[in-house]
Amino acid sequence: MLVWSGLLEYICILPFNLILKTDLLTELRFPTSRHKLFLLTLKPKKVQVCIDFLLANNINSLNVGLELSKFIDTIDDYSYLTIELIDYFKKLLDSTKSCLDNSNNIIAIYNFGILLEDTLELDASLLFKDFSKNNTLIIMCEFGEMNNEKLYWSNNKNNYIDLTNTNIKILDYEIQ
Repeated sequence: MLVWSGLLEYICILPFNLILKTDLLTELRFPTSRHKLFLLTLKPKKVQVCIDFLLANNINSLNVGLELSKFIDTIDDYSYLTIELIDYFKKLLDSTKSCLDNSNNIIAIYNFGILLEDTLELDASLLFKDFSKNNTLIIMCEFGEMNNEKLYWSNNKNNYIDLTNTNIKILDYEIQ
């Protein structure tokens, strides 16, 4: 049985597909806050199960690290790498997102640690906030921890994504 629990008042212990087809799917389709951000925390090694389930419910997912790494390999001149990566990332999100019942564009992302690489000089916080103004963004996180509206990516407390003032909805995902 798949179980959701978390800070959302409508989440309770039920089979996963029952929850997704009721209140959670409604929230994903018609989010009420300005930033339509969801953090889906996963147990290690359970990302693929979640991806498969989301895809079965017409929600596409994007392996950010893989796609951006492939793109970086194609670049000959790194003079404008940050600008090119931002542009490419936005295009990736737009081309991968799916539409649920003509109501809202939605995408789930995972493996996004590359966005925190100092050498790339990307602002993951800004990228997530900008995209989530007009689209629902599910951030699937296997190794992160949310604390005071900051998503920490590892044990290094200086390595985080600041999601302050986004009203991010935190979901915990578990496979039993």
